[in-house]
Amino acid sequence: MRAEEMKEKEIVNKYLGVPFQHQGRSLQGIDCYGLIIAVYKELGYEIWDINEDYDRNWSFKGRNHFVENYHKEWIKVDEPALFDVVLFSNKRGVANHGGVILSGGRFMHACRAGVVVSRLGDINWWKRIEGFYRLKERQKRDNS
Repeated sequence: MRAEEMKEKEIVNKYLGVPFQHQGRSLQGIDCYGLIIAVYKELGYEIWDINEDYDRNWSFKGRNHFVENYHKEWIKVDEPALFDVVLFSNKRGVANHGGVILSGGRFMHACRAGVVVSRLGDINWWKRIEGFYRLKERQKRDNS
């Protein structure tokens, strides 16, 4: 088993089933962006927390806060790789949910049921994909 696959299994086992908590950032409760932060911390990266600039009504005002701020540290990619981020848009076109890409066309995310693994090809997810993102710092490290 390759090191990345071992890390994937370790991360999934650690977070799978953690309960959902809005703005949660721990194993006691986590939201989708909290999960992204936690996974990247496991990979050795500190990333910006959307809660630092959180406006309680941002998604209802139609602002795409998630995507507007990603360009600072992330690049949009056409083909996702293991541990890239996938963002999903709601009916208003606002990216309001995210997950971490896993192997085999799957992704891990925090939803009302807690942290789960879903399939990207599921029509309910596929039609909502806003894009795939790779951390610039991670790409630099992988290319060096």
